[in-house]
Amino acid sequence: MSLIYGSSGDVRETLGNPSETEVSASSLNLGRRRATNIVNSYLERSFPGSIPFTVSGDVPGLVSDLTDLLAVYQIRRDKHPGPLPLSAEIKEEYWEKPLKLLQDIVDEKIKIPE
Repeated sequence: MSLIYGSSGDVRETLGNPSETEVSASSLNLGRRRATNIVNSYLERSFPGSIPFTVSGDVPGLVSDLTDLLAVYQIRRDKHPGPLPLSAEIKEEYWEKPLKLLQDIVDEKIKIPE
């Protein structure tokens, strides 16, 4: 199994510490796995041969944090099956901002350690 970035504890805390029945460990892992795939799809363009990270200690803090935010979005989206979309605030905070920062890394406006 490949390395999943971020921290399930941090994601759970950002979600407001829901119980296991509200957000299961498998939901957390699925959200983190999806988020990791998104992060890798951005970063592999700028860091070929280094992405995906294979050792958890090599994952830069910013990458881990962005993965957590994207995981929160993925989990909230999965838990929101209604006909209306998630709020604009949630989409901006947990989807648009992290993706912009990833693009800034790709565009070398933000440097992360290699």
